Amino acid sequence: MLKGYPYYPDFLRFDPTYQNYKDATGTVNPYAGYLHDLKKHSPDLPVMIAEFGVPSSRGMAHRGPLDRNQGMHTEEEQGKIDADLQKSIYNEGFDGGFVFSWQDEWFKFTWNTMKLTLPRDRGAFWFNRLTNEANFGVIGMVPGKTEDDVIKLDGNAADWAKRTDKTTASYPGFDLTLAHDEAYLYLLAQKKSGNWDFSKETFTAGFDVLGGGSTTADIAPGVTFKSPVEFLLQLKCDNDGSQLYVNSAYDQHTFQYRNSSGGAVPYDASYQDAALGKFLPWKLALSYALHLPQSGKDVPFEDLNVGILKTGQNSLSDWYASGNVLEIRIPWMMIGYTDPSSLQVWDYPYKAGKLQNVTSPGVTVEPLLRANGDTAPVTVDSTAYTWAKWDVPTYHEQKKASYYVLQNAFKQYKQPK
Repeated sequence: MLKGYPYYPDFLRFDPTYQNYKDATGTVNPYAGYLHDLKKHSPDLPVMIAEFGVPSSRGMAHRGPLDRNQGMHTEEEQGKIDADLQKSIYNEGFDGGFVFSWQDEWFKFTWNTMKLTLPRDRGAFWFNRLTNEANFGVIGMVPGKTEDDVIKLDGNAADWAKRTDKTTASYPGFDLTLAHDEAYLYLLAQKKSGNWDFSKETFTAGFDVLGGGSTTADIAPGVTFKSPVEFLLQLKCDNDGSQLYVNSAYDQHTFQYRNSSGGAVPYDASYQDAALGKFLPWKLALSYALHLPQSGKDVPFEDLNVGILKTGQNSLSDWYASGNVLEIRIPWMMIGYTDPSSLQVWDYPYKAGKLQNVTSPGVTVEPLLRANGDTAPVTVDSTAYTWAKWDVPTYHEQKKASYYVLQNAFKQYKQPK
């Protein structure tokens, strides 16, 4: 039995033999080429692929050919890719394959988020959507006792009425409600009149999780936050430019990789001063720099702007607006939490000299709605939100869209009598 994932080893991306391999359908398919060579190596033995699959995580840990990446797939994409991998296994003459995995595993960790998962022994108490290894299942382990407990990004605020953990505050032009579960912090912004129109307006929100951030932001001119912020969210023009940013002094990515990325991760000494209000895109590392000895080619350090915020109603959507309702969900790690179940965030890394966890009082949110291009001076009021620590998470099983895609795909294979 062999493992067979489509994003490792790296020669699947760089070796011309695999880059040009065509499968049984005449389609270029590096993964099928890899399988072909594995089978050729043991022609007289029964061989099975003991693990294959891709995760439906919000984060990513590595890139693969044909966008078969280690993460950042919708549930539908996950199912289609897994079905294609199974077809390659079948067409290349293997004796079977096992999809990994049946269910999500919250306790799992991965290389590019493990230093931010602290304390490590509490990883099973919350659902980290940025950790690919926790999101491989075709059966989702979804926060909430039942499906009725889940806040859905659907433009309908009825599910918010059931929440007992929410906090609501009034702002010029809209009301803000905050809630949470084991995976996300949720924001509901309901306009007092009219509908959301991001072709004309921008929604900005600052997040303070620790204290010591900045009251201004270079990407939000004219805005002053009453509570200094570590993170800044901007929604504008639907998917064009909506982003979650991190204060440069709190940015774990630059801190970790500024000296090991060959210059791919820009750094300036001023980044260490939180009060300057410099904000950077929220990024995850994907691969260290590589030297390919056969070709002599150097492959640079790779990372991913995971802070790009997408609108829609699929498993990777971050926000959705319909009528006067705007709903946002933010994975806990994207606002600094290393363990929301015990209110732990990472400390300011340059000050601490390392990545370590400290206790947070909760989240202070400071939202603002204004016309696109408006830079007039304005001060934003804050709304504090906190929650009780938990040692027993709530969850329920739910079949992902990938389950049904695979169910249909597997029907094409004849079962032995």
